[in-house]
Amino acid sequence: MSLKQYIEQTILPQYDAFDGGHKRDHAQMVIDESRKLAREHGADEQMAYVIAAYHDLGLRFDRETHHLHSGEILMADQTLRQWFTEEQLQVMREAVEDHRASSKRPPRSLYGAIVAEADRQINPTLVIHRTMAYSQKLFPDGDFETLYARSKEHLLEKYAEGGYMRLWLNSERNVRSLEELRAIIRDEDRLRTLCQEWYNAHDSGMGYTEEQIRDIVAAQRKFFRTGETLPVQWRIKQLKRLKEAVIAHQQEFMDALAADLGRSELEAYLCDVGPIIVEINEMLSGLRRWARPERHWSGLMCFPSLITKVYKMPYGVSLVISPFNFPILLTIGVVAAAMCGGNTVVIKSSSKSAACTAVLKKFFAEVFPPEYITLIDGGHDVADMCLAQRFDKIFYTGSPAVGKHVLAEAAKHLTPVALELGGETGNWCVVRKDADLKDAARKIAFFKLTNAGQICININQIAVAEEVADAFIAELKAAFVAQIGEHAEHNPEYPKLITDAAYDKCAKQADAYRERIVFGGTGDRETRRYAPTLIYPVDINEPIVQHELFCPLLPIVPFKDAEADALMDIIAEREHPLAMYLFTSNIRWANRVMQTQQFGGGCINEVCIHMMVKGVPFNGTGHSGMGAYHGEWGFREFTHPQTVLRGHTLFNLPLREHPYSGEAGRQKMKLLKLFER
Repeated sequence: MSLKQYIEQTILPQYDAFDGGHKRDHAQMVIDESRKLAREHGADEQMAYVIAAYHDLGLRFDRETHHLHSGEILMADQTLRQWFTEEQLQVMREAVEDHRASSKRPPRSLYGAIVAEADRQINPTLVIHRTMAYSQKLFPDGDFETLYARSKEHLLEKYAEGGYMRLWLNSERNVRSLEELRAIIRDEDRLRTLCQEWYNAHDSGMGYTEEQIRDIVAAQRKFFRTGETLPVQWRIKQLKRLKEAVIAHQQEFMDALAADLGRSELEAYLCDVGPIIVEINEMLSGLRRWARPERHWSGLMCFPSLITKVYKMPYGVSLVISPFNFPILLTIGVVAAAMCGGNTVVIKSSSKSAACTAVLKKFFAEVFPPEYITLIDGGHDVADMCLAQRFDKIFYTGSPAVGKHVLAEAAKHLTPVALELGGETGNWCVVRKDADLKDAARKIAFFKLTNAGQICININQIAVAEEVADAFIAELKAAFVAQIGEHAEHNPEYPKLITDAAYDKCAKQADAYRERIVFGGTGDRETRRYAPTLIYPVDINEPIVQHELFCPLLPIVPFKDAEADALMDIIAEREHPLAMYLFTSNIRWANRVMQTQQFGGGCINEVCIHMMVKGVPFNGTGHSGMGAYHGEWGFREFTHPQTVLRGHTLFNLPLREHPYSGEAGRQKMKLLKLFER
């Protein structure tokens, strides 16, 4: 059978079978378009039929869900190779790719989508995402669990050992991809996470329009204007409800943290759940005192007014954009501060921590009405739709790059913003030669293992006195082994990186310094666990110590202990970090450094626990952020002072009134200077 016969005898009759044959006209149009496209790229008539053959897949392409079976693409590839060489097929692909690149949406005849799929062939993540899309088409009203169960069943039927899709997976590349796909299907946590990623982006996120988000904000503004959030007793009642709900849902939170980040229950409670309860308790005990209006003596200059009050007023409708690394703590903790201040809250949670986002969305929907607290999920497009609205306060936690974008969007409405950022050039830890090396190593190892280094205040790089560098590195290796074992990537207690892309980025950076890795440097991509990795020696001007790593890599920079002040000068010239850690027995030197460097917060001979102290702020400065929260500082962040002077109708002095000249003016000047004393 010739290709032309294949088109005429196979493709066109299939179109006839649909909708009374009217699609045959569409098929002819597809062929005509294909001929035109072929001519534009110098291809012959024969190549037009190649393009048309690919268009045949449009019959099985669902335009609403963009679902296309990868196996059908592979079948088409195999079919076309009966008549054409790979070089000829490549001509067609390039023509189609050019067409795709010039179009923001899939063209009517689906050139770009089909060819991109054919080139990728079996992509495990893509297969899973498209299976979820297909499931949603079958069950348009289905919740995540329904779609997940159906997708898992479908994936097992198609791709498990003996599944019928194996028939078209002939190339070595596809066999490897199939093995990876099967490994994901067997891993319940990983499969659920990938399905949840798609669900967040396509079910909820894609469902939001700018108009819907505008309506959400308008509903919250209407509720805020009723004044219901203003009474302190009402806020306390809501905070108590929040605390009770957190305790009731703590197991769901810990399960979600395990799914997204591989956290053990203890680490999940220590780092996410427990601190929320502590934070809310502090608010409950202090809110009445914090919210009490300040009373000031108005002064003689304002006589006959005697009292001026400063009220702590909520901003109104706030937007909280939370990150993936501590998705429970850095969502609920910030929301609690906003509630404490008397605000309503729209939450945009991270699409990367899919399981946590799903749990949080359900959590807030159960505990509070949407006109008070509501969570919006989805990707960056949804975040931008939120930022396009006029909020009264925005609180963002994340990277400096996105922080700049948030600030720029907020400036359009002159909306006040709090930014909690990681710091452009990372957080330094300095180990002097007089430090207790064993103690320093133990604490640093614990901190770097926590959340696999995905912490905004974590140590990005260590500067160690070269006189003790070898001894310190030996202690640090021993501390890692003692706490997590020789191969952290195989320890189920060790957290994982948030996405495959994060793992690949970490591994790529490690490979660039492979010859200087003195510990670690290994990982398991299937579980996304990458071992804590020491890189030594690293020059202070190398790229790896001039940007935030946010992973288990730990570069070590040697310096002469006598030149410690020069080292601190170099650090001071870079962007302000979120945290600073010093290990030394010279407390006088350490105190001087801590009082002269610019950073958010830090420790001397300790790591990270400064943020657990009650009554102190957590904040950055410059590229590590602006604003502060925790306890009373969070209350202050979500309120603004409003000064109100109470005047009187009697005994008003004419000091401020004309005339300002002559004898009256001279007498007024004397009184003004007297009152200034």
